[in-house]
Amino acid sequence: MMRILLILALLVTGCVAESTPTEITFDYTPERLQAALVSGKPTVLQLAASWCSYCVKMEPTMQALRKEYGGRVNIITADFDKETDLVSEYRVFATPFFVFFDSDGEVIRTLMGYQEMDSIKKLLDGLVMGSLAYTSSPTGELAIGDVQYSNGRVSLTLRLRDDRYVRSRSLAVFLDGKPLKILKSEPDLISAEAPNQVFVFNIDQIRVVAETPEGKGEFLEAQLAIVDEEGGCGEGIRDIFASHKF
Repeated sequence: MMRILLILALLVTGCVAESTPTEITFDYTPERLQAALVSGKPTVLQLAASWCSYCVKMEPTMQALRKEYGGRVNIITADFDKETDLVSEYRVFATPFFVFFDSDGEVIRTLMGYQEMDSIKKLLDGLVMGSLAYTSSPTGELAIGDVQYSNGRVSLTLRLRDDRYVRSRSLAVFLDGKPLKILKSEPDLISAEAPNQVFVFNIDQIRVVAETPEGKGEFLEAQLAIVDEEGGCGEGIRDIFASHKF
């Protein structure tokens, strides 16, 4: 049974500011990203900020990944403070934030928060092999059930293992690796009236309706941002996943 006990506004637009100058390499330009998306290789776009302690902490990892995956994956870093169009397009409210594109230039995954080297390498390996869209969270925190198709729409229930804080407007649903347009959810996590920086407290399930213009498909996946008990940014907020194969 769904329970929403309260709405908690978390003012987490990013990590805590640092006074020490950063060495983050910002190499994004619109032209560079566009060229990457038509290069035939997968692409990772990172949004970071010079004042974000977790972004600074991840910079050695990002530099190492550029060297190791340079011939296979385009890795581009954009400045969260300057690239407001990207922030708006991908609904970024905390850094570091990652957008994964397949070799056709289509978005197949977004990810928020600090990532250890081993974790992000697994994601890049899946991206190179074309299997990232079929990789679910191993934690078992989210499950898909009650899937029904009707008149170009799919309805499904997302069940969380425990009552959680869930970030509004963070819900994403994919069919065969392609993002679907979400028409509605209960509770409302996706409409313009659902503020981007609000967490709904004590949710244990979410009902979702999305468009499926290309038919039923074979593989359904959902993604959701939650906040751990300690809250905060970076490691306090993370994405969980669930998958359903027909």
